[in-house]
Amino acid sequence: WELEIRPSLSDAKGHALFIGTPEGRNWAYRLYRRGLEQQPGWASWHYTTLQGGYVDEEEVEAARLDLDEISFKQEYEGSFENFAGRAYYSFGAEHQRRLEYNPRLPLIFCFDFNLAPGVAVVCQEQQHDGVSGTACIGEVWIPRDSNTERVCDRLRLDWSEHQNTIYLEGDATGGAGGSAKVDGSDWDIARRTLRQTFPSLVDRVPRANPRERARVNALNTRIQPASGPGRLWVDPVKCPHLVTDLEGVTVLEGGSGELNKRRDPELTHISDALGYYVARQFPATGPNARRMRISGI
Repeated sequence: WELEIRPSLSDAKGHALFIGTPEGRNWAYRLYRRGLEQQPGWASWHYTTLQGGYVDEEEVEAARLDLDEISFKQEYEGSFENFAGRAYYSFGAEHQRRLEYNPRLPLIFCFDFNLAPGVAVVCQEQQHDGVSGTACIGEVWIPRDSNTERVCDRLRLDWSEHQNTIYLEGDATGGAGGSAKVDGSDWDIARRTLRQTFPSLVDRVPRANPRERARVNALNTRIQPASGPGRLWVDPVKCPHLVTDLEGVTVLEGGSGELNKRRDPELTHISDALGYYVARQFPATGPNARRMRISGI
C-alpha cells in the first residue's frame, strides 16, 4: 500500500477502498483508526453481521450461545479484539483525551532506540480534574530507515519553541544495534543533536533498565491503579501510534508475562519508550511508587 499502490494513485488522484473483517488489532486496525481519528483523506465505516442483512437475528443469537464473548464480538459484531492477553490491560477509552501543551512545565522526551520504526514519546506531568498524572502530548514515528539523529531532528522541529527544561528518559542500553556503531552511543547522538536547540536539556538516563515485567507493571499501575483515579492520559490525535501500542501489545501465551515482540514488528517500541520513563519515575512498588521526582512539578 505505502510503497506501490498509494503512489500509483497520485497522478489520477484516485481512491482506495479497503474491505475486510477484523483479525485482532493488526495493520487493518491501524488503517481503520485513521478514519476514526478523521485523518485527512480517510474515512471508516463499520457494519455488524446483522446489519449486513444476510444472516437473520435468530442465527446471530444462536451463535452467541456457541461462541466465547471475544470470538462472537470479532466474527459477528466486527470488533477488533485481542485473543492473546493484553499487556496493558488497564488502558481504555477513559484514558484517551485531548491534551494541551503547557509551555510553563518541563517536557520529557522518552526514547526506545530502533530503526524501523524510529520512535519517541513526548510527555508532561500535568493536572486534570484535580489529579496529577502523566500527559502524553506528542510522539515521533518514522516507519522506515530511521536513526537516532532523525528522531531527534523531528523533536527539534516540533518543540523548538519550548524554553523550559527538557528531560531525557528511556532505554539505558542506548540501542547497541542502532546508530551507535559510527557516531558513538545513541545517547551521545541524542544529547549532541538535541542540545543544538535545547540548552536546558537534563540527562536522566538510568544506568540500567528495569526488568520487563516491572516496567509493564509500573505502566499499568500508572494508567489505572487498583484504587483511585488513573494517572496517565494519551491524546489519540497527537499520539495515535502510542494508542495502537497500548491497545495492541500482548504477552506470550503460556509465558510468565513476557511481551510478544514477534506478533507485529511495529508494536512494543513506542510503549517501551514510555514504560522506561514511568518505571523509573513511578515504580509500581517500593517507597517511590507515588512520588514525583521531577523538579518543579
